[in-house]
Amino acid sequence: MARHGTSRIQHINPPNLLSLSRIILTLPIVLLLLSPWEEGYFVGALLFTLAVITDILDGYLARRGKSTSSLGVFLDLVADKVLVLAVLWLLAYLSMVPDWMAVVISVREFVIMGFRWWAASKGRVIPAAAWGKGKTVITSVGIAAVIIGESSKRGAWATAINLAGWMDFVAVISIPLLAVATLLTLISGTLYVRVALPVVLGSAQPQPPTLPDDHPSGEAISQAPH
Repeated sequence: MARHGTSRIQHINPPNLLSLSRIILTLPIVLLLLSPWEEGYFVGALLFTLAVITDILDGYLARRGKSTSSLGVFLDLVADKVLVLAVLWLLAYLSMVPDWMAVVISVREFVIMGFRWWAASKGRVIPAAAWGKGKTVITSVGIAAVIIGESSKRGAWATAINLAGWMDFVAVISIPLLAVATLLTLISGTLYVRVALPVVLGSAQPQPPTLPDDHPSGEAISQAPH
């Protein structure tokens, strides 16, 4: 009994709480972007940026405190997918992002998730790749740029800090950033499937994750989450 209690306490750590916070922040961000409040996009942009920072911070804390676990990896992956895909599809629904970009990014995420669980069910490991981490960062930055750019057209708060028109510049580069993210999505997805197929089909030996630093933004899996 004591052992199970200790295990539960160990799971309640700062990295896992930060991952949970991204899931919790998703709903307020969506509601703010849908609300008629003029400052909704500005506050939504701040919350989304905060959520992206927690994604960076939880991995750092997990490595520093040596508290990386299968539950932590699972929570991080779910939090990333919930936050990014929910906001991305909302922006597509509002015609701020091309639908095809949302489709490509979403399909890639579900395909990779399927391979990840397939490999985990066989006790196998698919190594992470730098392409996946680059895709994650640029996608998040691109989404934040779209929201920031839209906020510059609404409300007094964004207008007050739009010095030298920097938010207008962010608006201009937002879709090109997402286009780059979509290209990286295709490249990283293709490379991942090429590595994953032999592993899950049993024609290649399981490999360890490439680097500890690949958690949480990479594509590595070390064991089935539970």
